[in-house]
Amino acid sequence: MESATSTEMIVSEGPHTTFGRGSSKERIIALVVLAVALIFLIVGIVLIAIAANDQKNEKSSGSTSKQEEEKKTTESILCEFSEEAKRVELGEFLDRVKATYYKLHPYDVYRDPEVTTERVKTEFVAYDPSPSVIKKRTDTALDLLSEINGRKINSDKLKPRERRALAQVKHYLQHVFGRPYDVNYYAGDWMMGPNLFCWQEICFQGYAVYNGLGLYHKPYNASDVELIESKLKTHKAGILQYIENMKMGVRKGMIRSVEECEAGINTIKRQYLDISSYNSTGKAIMLRNCCFCAVLTICTNFRHGCQLLTRNYGTFNAFFTRAPRTDAYYA
Repeated sequence: MESATSTEMIVSEGPHTTFGRGSSKERIIALVVLAVALIFLIVGIVLIAIAANDQKNEKSSGSTSKQEEEKKTTESILCEFSEEAKRVELGEFLDRVKATYYKLHPYDVYRDPEVTTERVKTEFVAYDPSPSVIKKRTDTALDLLSEINGRKINSDKLKPRERRALAQVKHYLQHVFGRPYDVNYYAGDWMMGPNLFCWQEICFQGYAVYNGLGLYHKPYNASDVELIESKLKTHKAGILQYIENMKMGVRKGMIRSVEECEAGINTIKRQYLDISSYNSTGKAIMLRNCCFCAVLTICTNFRHGCQLLTRNYGTFNAFFTRAPRTDAYYA
């Protein structure tokens, strides 16, 4: 009994250790608070980083847009005409020269950077060497030259590119729209036929057919074919008129030397090699002191062009017809 009592007393007097519910709740609360605080910390850091990045991007975009605006302003200042150029209307004059050129040279309309297919179909015709047309081109160029020379322009107040443009347009008009061969009516060389290098417009009929007709006149129906036919007829008329100009040169005394005539014949034969070599009736006729070249054609670079002309117009080979025989000039 005593031992049992003593044992109970010992047990009851010993340290009493228990795991109560209050301690467990405190730990859970502490962990939750710590987790929430950590979440808020992470969210705060992320928000701060996003805000800093947005602010950086905003500054960057602002500076970029500002730089672009400054660049555009600088380009605008550099590219716009000077006050002196505006005063004399230099830009308007240059635009008028360009528009006048394509109006008087419709066979070159496809070279206009602003050209459209419809415009080519409407305006394009073959090179016209009629004396009246040559005179109109010459007089128009000289009138424009007189106009620009008559304007009192202070070149020192122009920008460098404006001074260059002014000098170029004057030189351009002095040479009748920049074409020194067969274009000046008063020089009379349009009656002399092709030269050694064949730099005259008549030597490039094949390019006109290819660029003016081949690239912009693709036939899709009967009306398109009729349009091409009408354009081809203008080439024939231009060739026959060029022959008449050369005959006029013989009558008026605008002739080359025999050596120049031979050189002109050979170079235009080379220019239109297929016709000069293979056409059954193509012949080159040599007039004393005059070039009468029988190999001009519009067939270069145009498939079946010769057959089309021969079939539809019948007199394509009229170009190869001999000139009236004269004892004075016939060789």
